[in-house]
Amino acid sequence: MSDDSNGEERLAALLRAVAEMADGTHGGLLWSGLADVFGDPATAELVALRSAPDDAAAAGELARTVTARSSADEAFRAAFAAWRGQQRVQAIERVVGAPPDPAPPSPRRAAVLTFARQIRHHLAGPWGLTVIGGVVATVVSGLLLNAFISSPADTAAGAAADTPAASSHSAGPPVVVNDVQVIDNPFSHGTVLPDAVTLNPAHLTQVSQHNGEDFAALVKEHHGVPVDASLVSVAVTGNADQPVRIVDLKVVNRNCTAPLTGTYFFTGGPQGEGSVIPISFDLDMREPVALTSDGQGYFAAHTISLAPGEQVTLAFTSVTKQSYCRYELQLVILVGSNRMTQTVNDGGKPFEVLTDQPFEKYTNLYVGGLRHQDADPNRTGSFIAADPATYHGEVIKS
Repeated sequence: MSDDSNGEERLAALLRAVAEMADGTHGGLLWSGLADVFGDPATAELVALRSAPDDAAAAGELARTVTARSSADEAFRAAFAAWRGQQRVQAIERVVGAPPDPAPPSPRRAAVLTFARQIRHHLAGPWGLTVIGGVVATVVSGLLLNAFISSPADTAAGAAADTPAASSHSAGPPVVVNDVQVIDNPFSHGTVLPDAVTLNPAHLTQVSQHNGEDFAALVKEHHGVPVDASLVSVAVTGNADQPVRIVDLKVVNRNCTAPLTGTYFFTGGPQGEGSVIPISFDLDMREPVALTSDGQGYFAAHTISLAPGEQVTLAFTSVTKQSYCRYELQLVILVGSNRMTQTVNDGGKPFEVLTDQPFEKYTNLYVGGLRHQDADPNRTGSFIAADPATYHGEVIKS
């Protein structure tokens, strides 16, 4: 397949994903921005995909239209590049628009691609929080996904066996954790750096570049934490010489403290109530258990079975409305009649999630993404400095 074909397939996947999100508040803003690029009257291919957002053929037609028009119209090419270069659009593309691999996918790629397919419809509306007993709870929401991988990896990532292993398919624990990934989440409200980091206009321009690499480096350097929602995938493989069952998934080593108040990079993620992911952990409970969207114990009615060499991926979203929480997960595994546990974390570090809070709480505030519209379309979505004492979440126009 040619590079052009791969590029069109990637573009079609992005356009289809945005169309599927267009009924939601913030997905609608992204789609409106795309419609503005095309201008009036809207092209027939744009209208067709909006009418049938799950139609792969319609997405392909629109991608071909974009490619052809970009070649013939420099102004359109620049406007579309500016829309596609927004950090929120780039994040969506990294999740759903990866080109197909000729070889079997890695555990990371399989987790991302499978998670993307399953979560698109969940993201069609405003981001939701599980409501338990009428009160919005601090939760970690999770979704079990098949990763369609049959061969186990040789090494484990981000896991440690807590109890001795039974008879194994190969040396090691009965369940091997192949891969743990904190996936870039296009629907988080933003990122908070623990420290007060001051950026001059030139540095802000640099970290706002469309590929996102400079911003990712900044977040890594200053140990940034996602706000309100963090997507995580955990790929596991059965490693015993007989089927094993994961009979529980627990939150362990939980440490919730006061929220961070350093530097907030706010991009304006969705809000709302009502469960969007069916499995959740309420971190405010004394003993958190895996719950379904209606507040019932998930593992009271379900188990996860793994044949030797079979792999599945656990993908979940962590959310908090009260604290800055660090925690690990613990798999409870049954091999025959032997019960054992295995801890999962982010490569030796705890998973992290941080509540949103009033802007005046932060020392420094930078606003971008959906909350910044610039007269220069190339700068729309870039980060600009805002006063935490006077900013209230509105769109800033410059």
